[in-house]
Amino acid sequence: MKITLLGGGGFISSAVQGRLLADGHRLTILKRHPPASSQGVRYVAGERHDPGTLAALAAGRPDAVVDFLCYEAGHARELLEAFAGCIQRLVMISTGSVYWCTGAWQNPVGENQYDREDTLRIPPTPLTPGSIEYDYGTGKRAAEDVLARAHARGDFTVVRLRFPVVGGPGDPTGRYAGYVQRVAAGGPLLLPDGGFNSFRHLYVEDAAAAVAAAVTTPGAGGGYNVASSEMISVRDLVHQVAGCLGRPEPEVVSPPRAWLLERGYGDLFAPFSATRDQVLAIGRARRELAFQPTPYAQWLAHVVAAGQGHSSQPREELEAVALFRRTSGGALAYLDAEEV
Repeated sequence: MKITLLGGGGFISSAVQGRLLADGHRLTILKRHPPASSQGVRYVAGERHDPGTLAALAAGRPDAVVDFLCYEAGHARELLEAFAGCIQRLVMISTGSVYWCTGAWQNPVGENQYDREDTLRIPPTPLTPGSIEYDYGTGKRAAEDVLARAHARGDFTVVRLRFPVVGGPGDPTGRYAGYVQRVAAGGPLLLPDGGFNSFRHLYVEDAAAAVAAAVTTPGAGGGYNVASSEMISVRDLVHQVAGCLGRPEPEVVSPPRAWLLERGYGDLFAPFSATRDQVLAIGRARRELAFQPTPYAQWLAHVVAAGQGHSSQPREELEAVALFRRTSGGALAYLDAEEV
């Protein structure tokens, strides 16, 4: 197939590029600054939101378009103006935050919850307009709605893939690598409320496989949650990282989230912490896209192996631990699962 990628060179898009090339597809990639070497790919230099650039891409008559850069309703309308009637299928990379931004969901979250009336209310704190997760989720949700209507009209088939946090070796956010480095340093680790909130994340190679399936699977269409099958907590993550490193599990210090917020720390030291579990149901992707996620322990081991040899802990985290111990008299310094 002739496939156009809007956005290239990023963590997820690079994995998708590799998978689609390995599957024998012909790729055109829109990139602001294309590399000097094409590596079997046709690059187009330009901006995602420039109508002339999109029109030039549409003139190439791709079979499918994968958009990594569609963040709001206006971006979705740009796709319709450029590609309606020119392509067979559009794959939009969306996010689990289209659920979390509503403030109302039941775990595990199935795709049927997206349109439930009681999930569309404006949430109270902590997800309010101006917060990153709220703005990101509502923007993606608005874009999805535009494309869902296009799908219903028959403009072209639209597949919306909802990813949670995506991890793997080379993740530029450093969130997983930070845990590896801190566990290697020996701790103590600061985890809000004990670190017992649960989630499902996604291996970057599984994200690429899901995109490949979304492009090629006959009958695919609509929204799909894509994630690992295991439900993990931050505490589980620390335990598994320690096991991969062959080190004892470090001491965990667990201030209440409110204590951290009052002092300006927030989730600075504990990426993936949340006030509620965030677990995507993946049954539809399994059934309709033949999605088979890599076991979490297997891909986490790759992440840990890539980060071995580096150990560090933020000075601010150690200072926060010391402050909490002084002000709390040691209370809540360590919480077992049975106590939460």
